[in-house]
Parts: sequence; C-alpha cells; structure tokens
Amino acid sequence: MKPKLVVGKPLVAGLAVLLTGGVFVWLESTFYQYLDEDGVLNETMFLPLGALLILIGTVLVVFAAARKIIAVTKR
Repeated sequence: MKPKLVVGKPLVAGLAVLLTGGVFVWLESTFYQYLDEDGVLNETMFLPLGALLILIGTVLVVFAAARKIIAVTKR
C-alpha cells in the first residue's frame, strides 16, 4: 500500500516555480542592470521571466490550497 502524500504535486510545483522566479529577480537585480555611457538602461530577460514565474507559482499555490480546502470540507 502506498503512503498518502501530505503535500500534493501542484503545491510542490508552485513552490518550485516561485523559487525559480525569485532567483531570476535576484539575478536581475544583482548582476545585469546597468546604465551605459549614453544613459540607456540595459536589462536582460530575467526580470520579466521572474515576474511571470512568480505569477504562475502564485496561481499554482492558490490552486493547490483551494483543492486541499475543498477536499477537507467535503469530508
């Protein structure tokens, strides 16, 4: 008999995506923002990717929490 998972796969996936998004935002703020000699701000794709991953991770975590709450209230 398989033991029941306490933490579901959507929750783990959401937390992993949130962590990856946080790392991307940290990388952007730490290494890749700079002004060149003409005063133009140079950025990479880490910031938009980080924001997108944080949004997706938040949706996944909320979805996982809602599923868990619905499952508990149906008992």
